[in-house]
Amino acid sequence: MLHITLILYLLSLVAASASITGAVVFYFRFRNTALFYYALMLGVVALLLLHRMTELYCDAMNLRGGAIQLILASIEHAAFITGMFAGPLFMHRLLGIRLSVVRTRIYMAITKKPVHE
Repeated sequence: MLHITLILYLLSLVAASASITGAVVFYFRFRNTALFYYALMLGVVALLLLHRMTELYCDAMNLRGGAIQLILASIEHAAFITGMFAGPLFMHRLLGIRLSVVRTRIYMAITKKPVHE
C-alpha cells in the first residue's frame, strides 16, 4: 500500500510541476502578475507534496536523523513562507484589488519575519 501511495504522490508532484510550468509560460505570454502568484501558490502545493512524500519514504526506510529532520523542516518552512508571501498578493491580484504601498510593505515584513517553532 505504501508503494501505491508514493506513486500517487509522485504523479501529483509531476502534475503540479506541469501546472507550474504552464502558469509561468502563460505569465510570459500575457504578463499578468496574477499568473506569477498563481505559479507561486502551485509551488506551495508542490513543496507540501514533496514534504509528505519524503516523510513517507523516510518512515518506510527508518531514516530518522538530524539531516533528514533538517531537510523535512526546510521543505516545510519554504512552503509556508512562500504561501505567506504569495497568498495575499495572489488573492488581491485575482480579485483585481489594487494594493497600496503600505499594505505591500506590511505583507513583505510579515513574510520576512523569522519562523520559530
